[in-house]
Amino acid sequence: MSKVFELLKEYGVFYVATVKDGMPAVRPFGAVMEYNGELYIATANFKDVYKQLITEKNVQLAATKAGTLDWLRISGIAEEVSELSIKEKMLQECPVLVNIFKSADNEVFAVFRIKDMHAVSYAAGNCEELK
Repeated sequence: MSKVFELLKEYGVFYVATVKDGMPAVRPFGAVMEYNGELYIATANFKDVYKQLITEKNVQLAATKAGTLDWLRISGIAEEVSELSIKEKMLQECPVLVNIFKSADNEVFAVFRIKDMHAVSYAAGNCEELK
């Protein structure tokens, strides 16, 4: 498990920032998976966030640790994945998604890989680049 994924899981809710009409658009997420060293997030293909990730692939994720000044920021390129095996793995790793999508072959279930990831963590007064 990478330090980035470990922190995302520890912090819980994280925020996904996309671009909408040249302006930032931010919303909370909770489902995240690490598979083969890469991060994955999920959404529905009828949501604005999906359309924005398809149109402008640059994305940022940000999270804070409750009750502290610790934070994590991840930048990367969102790449939609269609492999059923990855979608099935996402459902296994984030069971709350099963309540929403029921199965990996649900036509609205969309999963994105975060490619070319760059992460920065701030904790205890120290800023650190993470792998």
